[in-house]
Amino acid sequence: MNWVHFNTEGEIVFTAVLYIPNRVPYDFYNNYNTRKNEIKLYVRRVLIAEQHAELIPKYLSFVQGVIDSNDISVNVNRETLQQSKSFKVINQRVTKKILDMISEIAAWEDVTEDEYEEELEEDSEEIALMDEEELAKKKEAAKEKLLKERKERYEKFYEEFGKAIKLGILEDKTNRKKLASLSRWHTTKGDGALVSFDQYIKRMKEVQDQIYFFSGEDRAVLEKSPLVVGLVRRGYEVLLCDDPIDEYVFNTLREYEGKNIVNVGKGDFKMPDDGERERKVQKFLTKKYEPYVAFAKKILFERVNNVVVSSRLTNEPCVVVADTYGYSSFMDKIQKAQMFNANTDDSPASDFKKIL
Repeated sequence: MNWVHFNTEGEIVFTAVLYIPNRVPYDFYNNYNTRKNEIKLYVRRVLIAEQHAELIPKYLSFVQGVIDSNDISVNVNRETLQQSKSFKVINQRVTKKILDMISEIAAWEDVTEDEYEEELEEDSEEIALMDEEELAKKKEAAKEKLLKERKERYEKFYEEFGKAIKLGILEDKTNRKKLASLSRWHTTKGDGALVSFDQYIKRMKEVQDQIYFFSGEDRAVLEKSPLVVGLVRRGYEVLLCDDPIDEYVFNTLREYEGKNIVNVGKGDFKMPDDGERERKVQKFLTKKYEPYVAFAKKILFERVNNVVVSSRLTNEPCVVVADTYGYSSFMDKIQKAQMFNANTDDSPASDFKKIL
């Protein structure tokens, strides 16, 4: 899918060839914690290590390649300490190169005029006979074709290795921001297409200052949730997260480019300020339904933490959301699957109260 050959200078000098395969290795995710990487280390062109764990981060262990260095000592005292220091330097530089390779695939919109004009060279004789308008159309068609090919290339990469990018967000604090920029998400405006955080931020409404997400098992069901529908009808976009790892990602990645990432399924979620009229309506409804709220709290006090009047809903009379510091319903199911048998109702999450 992509490859790079490079030399480094400085504290440790080495040469490397790295290759991103077209498909994820068959055992990459199933044996993630025990699987070895596919990097071979040579010293003065003599193989000294295969699949050495310190050469590359685990989440990038799908990358194949060869590293050759003259600066790693293998025949002196304190060998382990010296190698550990060398491997750390190699790991940092190799990781950067791999992420640069992935970024190159991801930047499919960065097409220069020279690149798509190369596509026209085969038709040079035909182009010589075109007028300016025909040539402009020809160039535009070549550009659109190249954009489509590059877009499909990253989509294919992300289909294979997207979960590895998310694992990197969890594990690699140093490169977390870079990895977040490479992640892609389904949204309520995506028409099935994946979007980046940067694309999402560009489409945010002026009054919106947070990135919204909602998680669950089925993306189609998430889209129909009252918590999502209410936001969509007001013109807001919501990330739809149906991969179990997504909850862990957003528990780790709390913000992106200064925008907090918030779960619309939590009780502390607040709608953006839509103006004075909305505030007056909310104040009026809160006052009007005070007796009912007090009654509901009295009846449901053992089952819910709070009952509030909300402007988030459209046609639904009520909805249950997770408490601020509790598990979401999706995380509750994930925890049950991990900790208990399928027929067990017990879960640490079941002790958390909800908000109606």
